[in-house]
Amino acid sequence: MMTFFQRLSMHHYGMHARIFLFILFLQFSILLLLGIFAFNKSHQNNSMHHFLFPITKNISFPFIDKMKTNGISNPIGYELGIPSLSWIIRNAPLNSKLVSSRVEISEDESFNKILSDSGPKKDLSSIDYRVNFKLLPRKRYFWRVTAELTNITIKSPSAYFETSKLDEPWQSNWISPKNNKNPPIFRKQFTLKENHENARIYITGLGLYELYINGKRVSNELFTPFCNSYEKWIQYQTFDVTDFIQKGENVIGVIIGDGWAKGRWGFAGTPADMTLKSEERGFPREISTSKYLLNVEMHIKTEDNSEVVIVSDETWKTSKSEILFTNIYDGEVIDSNLIQEGWSNIDFDDSNWESVQIAHHKSKNENSQNYNDNENTVKLPYFHLVCQISFKFL
Repeated sequence: MMTFFQRLSMHHYGMHARIFLFILFLQFSILLLLGIFAFNKSHQNNSMHHFLFPITKNISFPFIDKMKTNGISNPIGYELGIPSLSWIIRNAPLNSKLVSSRVEISEDESFNKILSDSGPKKDLSSIDYRVNFKLLPRKRYFWRVTAELTNITIKSPSAYFETSKLDEPWQSNWISPKNNKNPPIFRKQFTLKENHENARIYITGLGLYELYINGKRVSNELFTPFCNSYEKWIQYQTFDVTDFIQKGENVIGVIIGDGWAKGRWGFAGTPADMTLKSEERGFPREISTSKYLLNVEMHIKTEDNSEVVIVSDETWKTSKSEILFTNIYDGEVIDSNLIQEGWSNIDFDDSNWESVQIAHHKSKNENSQNYNDNENTVKLPYFHLVCQISFKFL
């Protein structure tokens, strides 16, 4: 039989275990509640009801919402094919019926140059209205919807979609550094003599790239140009850089990493030696290219309605970055001593940089981006919760 002290010891052990489990449960509950709060906070501007805490707009009148092209709000430079327009009618009066819908598409936002007018139709689809005329490359089209309900007419604000280069030939070249051992940075400085109205940049790079103009990162998209069927097509991205450039001196800066095209391919195979004590960089690798490649074409419309085109060519400069090795599966090794502060700024001295070389890639086509990486992304704020528990078993 157990002594009194043995039973007392087991009692204390069980009590401490229950306290420990209770604290774990409390921590989990706090994390869950904070996650729910963060999710709802990130959706506070979304008029859709979601499954946690319904959030609605305090609007009593009907309106047209969620105007999208191929499921994207105001897309610029996507692979649209035959564009599909969609929209939603919100807060329609009870017992009201949709009598007709009308879609107008115009060259200008004031709708003085209408290219297509469906006219009022009873059976017009609000989830897949197809644009039925030939689209021109690098052009913005504006569209609006008029919905006739019982005893009320609703007019939407204007939305737009902007085409990519489509079948337009590229004026630029693939460029590459002469040394392709380490991830490079590229730089192009140019002078804009006139004020500008708008600017677009069409860009792709292998393996992955990040774009900077005048020291500022242009987009928060990650892993561009994504994973591709490299021998058949490579996606390129279109960015509105109107607010990034200025009259006078400007700089385009790009950093390239290995990605899928040049780096290790897939989880299977041999991992890289991240200590860099050996030359093992993972296997299989370089499935598409053994070089770091970049292709850039920028179109700038000036106030006098002329066009300035900046392309990737032999006038660009390149240097090695601080990245010694990078791999999307194994990580990244950086030498901070190699960081060149402000390398994409206007006042940076690139006199020690090398000229690039014209390169080639075996891909048959460059295709515009065919999905939106950020359209439905939910970004939750993160936090650290540290809890130290001290107890003693008897």
